[in-house]
Amino acid sequence: MGSTQSAEETKQNSAFSTYYYTWNIDNFGNSVSAAGKCLDIDFKTLNNKEVYQWNVILYPKGFNDRVKNYISVWLKKTSPLEKLIEFSCAVVNAEGKEIKTRTIKKALALESELGWATFCKQAFILDKENKILKDGKLSLKCSLNIYNDTEILTAEVEEIDPSNIHSSLEICKDLRSLFERRDCSDFFIKVEDETFPVHKAILSARSRIFRTMMQSKLQKCNAINISELSKVAVQEMLRYIYYGSTSKLNFELACELFYASDKYEILSLKKKCSCFIASNLSTSVAVDVLILADRHQDHELKDTAVRYITKHATEITNTEDWFELMKNKQALANHVVLNLATKTAEQQKQDPKI
Repeated sequence: MGSTQSAEETKQNSAFSTYYYTWNIDNFGNSVSAAGKCLDIDFKTLNNKEVYQWNVILYPKGFNDRVKNYISVWLKKTSPLEKLIEFSCAVVNAEGKEIKTRTIKKALALESELGWATFCKQAFILDKENKILKDGKLSLKCSLNIYNDTEILTAEVEEIDPSNIHSSLEICKDLRSLFERRDCSDFFIKVEDETFPVHKAILSARSRIFRTMMQSKLQKCNAINISELSKVAVQEMLRYIYYGSTSKLNFELACELFYASDKYEILSLKKKCSCFIASNLSTSVAVDVLILADRHQDHELKDTAVRYITKHATEITNTEDWFELMKNKQALANHVVLNLATKTAEQQKQDPKI
């Protein structure tokens, strides 16, 4: 279905080595039949005399049904040892120009991955006016920086226009006032004993799921009941929808909002909750977080949980949560065990006395 030119090291300095490669996908429009179906390629890189195995995975019709109108792209590392990498992927048009590029940076361990569920809209690729496909072929140009240590890079600081900050703050202030005054509303969200007056336009603008609901089954209704969330979680979700912030989070609330933001596709809130959960891991919740991340397809949080469990294996693998995981979710438990075994093997390789 596709081909790739060999990934060769083209640049090296004291900080990282860089590799470039191109993936050509023939007959792109008919390459897969449905969301969740993928194409992939494997390649190797040689970095400081160490060989690393990589797998690039492409979902032409989306990673799942929620993103079925997008192309999803993932990079997976299948070799041991954690490495800090920077991965870029660009769409190349029929004239050989890069017209759509995305970049992500992250430390990757065994069997961990990174990428984009919404890399690019399918319609953008298939639109003949954009002149991307040549004889039905899609070309992706990728670059991979492999850093020589796992220090987190210092983020580049962009110049910020103070007037833009002021305008954004004014908008947030006005939307917060609109939410708190509860006037001019045209819709109601009911949860437990609370009713929240809201505005269809704002919910639709901030959530594709709410927009779909408003345009279909709720088009002639003015209320909805939410039974699977607490009123505190719904209130915090609405605060975020209206003005982009929440009250101070705790672990339980963050997990509930993580679920809510995934269900209603409020992706920036999901990311915020994911970061909070990852920063507050403990031996008592790590297994639950692993299950949560796997259920909601958060690869980064899942990888963090796996590494945390591996690091604290002595304490966690003797808990009831771990025994339940092995009993009911064997694939997840095996994923952790594989990571632990690989880490142990690498430690023994470096120090035979272990």
